[in-house]
Amino acid sequence: MKKIKYGAVADGTAVADFSRQKPKYGDFRYVEQHYGVTKGVLYPLFQDGRVKSIVIQNAGTSRGKRLINLESLEAYLESLELAAGA
Repeated sequence: MKKIKYGAVADGTAVADFSRQKPKYGDFRYVEQHYGVTKGVLYPLFQDGRVKSIVIQNAGTSRGKRLINLESLEAYLESLELAAGA
């Protein structure tokens, strides 16, 4: 029996490894764990348009799941860094 390496199928061809790919969106818990930015800090940034987010919800419901665009969050954080002269 042939030994199969991680990220390959039985015939030896490579398969995509999405485990190391950075996500495009994150929820509030992800953002707080990875960036240290809380929900209370994020909501004004959404309202001002400095950070982008989307809400996934079923039609006719008032509740949903908000996802934060991580690229826009990183761009905002980098702008703060540049403004501080770091």
